[in-house]
Amino acid sequence: MVVYDYTTGQWNANLAVNVSRHNIEQPPILHDKDSLLSGKKGEVFTLVESGHRVQLLEDVPQDTKVSELRESRRLITVGTFRGINE
Repeated sequence: MVVYDYTTGQWNANLAVNVSRHNIEQPPILHDKDSLLSGKKGEVFTLVESGHRVQLLEDVPQDTKVSELRESRRLITVGTFRGINE
């Protein structure tokens, strides 16, 4: 693959990057409400037991239980799937 380098105005094959599922980072997988979670605002996590994909609404610098984050409304569910316990 050849990429146009707008900084030089030339086509360059050395800048090409292969994009596949192997290059894309998958969201971290947690078990469920007793799991500890820390991260930055906007990060998405998967809870495999309950079948929820959740997103942090603010930065969480220290490990905190998922259940505590839900109670304090710093975490929202952005998607669901069939979890292990369903």
